[in-house]
Amino acid sequence: MTHLLTGAAALAAVSLAASCTTTETKPVVAPQGRAATTCAEASLALAPETVVGTLDGATIKLADLGDEARRAEEKALWEYCDAVHGLRSRALDAYVTEQLVNAAAAKAGVEPDAWVRAEIEKRATVPTDAEIQGFYDSIRPPDAPPLEVVKQRVVMMMQQQRAEESARALFDGLKAAAKLERSLPDVRSPPRDIDLPAWAGKKGAAGAKVRVVEFADYQCPYCSRAADAMRALAKRYGDRVEFAYRNFPLRSIHPDADRAAQAAQCAGRQGKFWEMHDKLYAAQNSLDAESMLAHGKELGLDVAKLESCISKGETAAEVEADLKEATDLGIEGTPSFFVNGRPHLGNPSEEALAAAIDAELARGR
Repeated sequence: MTHLLTGAAALAAVSLAASCTTTETKPVVAPQGRAATTCAEASLALAPETVVGTLDGATIKLADLGDEARRAEEKALWEYCDAVHGLRSRALDAYVTEQLVNAAAAKAGVEPDAWVRAEIEKRATVPTDAEIQGFYDSIRPPDAPPLEVVKQRVVMMMQQQRAEESARALFDGLKAAAKLERSLPDVRSPPRDIDLPAWAGKKGAAGAKVRVVEFADYQCPYCSRAADAMRALAKRYGDRVEFAYRNFPLRSIHPDADRAAQAAQCAGRQGKFWEMHDKLYAAQNSLDAESMLAHGKELGLDVAKLESCISKGETAAEVEADLKEATDLGIEGTPSFFVNGRPHLGNPSEEALAAAIDAELARGR
């Protein structure tokens, strides 16, 4: 299969969702004669009392190495399990997509690559000047040149993105019309126990069958796109899914992100967290202190209370607690999503997240 189809098929790959268990107190060995089929069975865990060495005649036990070593080992195992599951899922999806494309192309009497290219071109649209400007505004850093200087590159980026979205929609449509039963063993890492404190932004019904938790940064352009996806998903699923927003400002590269996070939390104290959340993502180039108050005024907030809340750092501890939880979960970038406690490793687009949500809705918690 050529590069076009193979690369496009990879765009359609969506991770499966199921359940998995693990253990921390004793080694788990896969039953003789078969491979591990869960993350727990893949574990090389040792009991805390296991002797791992001696020093001047004194034994050194695994427990002596400390909690940090234990957590690092657990994280390494979970990353391995998720990576293996993702690789297998993508390989299965790529194979299925290839077979479906071959069949569709044969029916049309053309080569597979030609069929894919023609179908993608049918779905692709030329961006308007307003769309180009809006896209550039959403991704440009503060010191970026005017659009006119880089317009050609920006258009190429948009066309590439639209081609990928068209390919994904094409392949998803083929798979939706086919009868595929997946039987891959579930070797994913276990669900994380993610706290939802009172200050977290929430949508949907509490206790819903599926919970999606996002950790994001208001100054991150990719988080702005994810915010659009989350709004669409909340509208699509209503009370069937609970959505939650937690803060993870990347302070080293986004100096205004922490202030924005605190401002959103302060707006939440006046009952308008999501309104400020949306405003901040819509105006990512205006996250300075003065802009925070201007946004609050536009939203009808008590600006004096908002200013006092921000200047006194009344919500700083909330943002710090979110940061700590994100760090404990091993999050390294934004946006990061967890669907029913499990990390979403694929593209955080609306359709990719919807696929993960649908799998959980079908399965239950």
